[in-house]
Amino acid sequence: MTISQRVVQWQQKTKKRALIYKGGGCVVCGYSTSTRSLIFHHLDPRLKDFGVGSGVRSWERLVVELDKCVLLCANCHGEVHDEITTIICKGPTPKEGLELVRMAGLETYHPQPRHQRHCPTCGTDIGWAASGCHSCISSKQKTKINWPSSDVLAAMVKASSARNVAKQLGVSDRSVAKRLRNHSALEVDSEGDDPSTSRLRGACSTN
Repeated sequence: MTISQRVVQWQQKTKKRALIYKGGGCVVCGYSTSTRSLIFHHLDPRLKDFGVGSGVRSWERLVVELDKCVLLCANCHGEVHDEITTIICKGPTPKEGLELVRMAGLETYHPQPRHQRHCPTCGTDIGWAASGCHSCISSKQKTKINWPSSDVLAAMVKASSARNVAKQLGVSDRSVAKRLRNHSALEVDSEGDDPSTSRLRGACSTN
């Protein structure tokens, strides 16, 4: 099973769990035939953090949002917004909803807490997928490159290619091109030309 298939499967299971948690049917008319026609309606739009069913979220976060909602069918949902119908029953309480989910055999799995991992360099707490803390990883990435002189660099590129030279130095193609452009601009400036036009010529001469 691919990752996308697992995500779809998880979303379908979570929606089923959410519907059961809110009673499984419209709180106004009791409709429950098609799940496509059932809508989670926020009682107070000002308290809405996200739409139920939008994105992938944990069951714990979803329950908090579901407690702000009632389950309505599409017809009653339209009538509530048009102030034709008034919501009287709000469906199961959170405790009753969790019991309904348990009875349906759709309880979520709660893994045992793991020991905290630490950065191997400085000992700072890190996540389970991280290889180190942000500061240590950033400092390692800022290794100074021992650039050859501009003449040697230009000769290397001319004899091979910018890509091959970049691989040898452990940098990107753009870094090599930028290095050559900047140095060419500085050389022309030193000859007494206007700085703005010199930089432009120097940059163009390496393209």
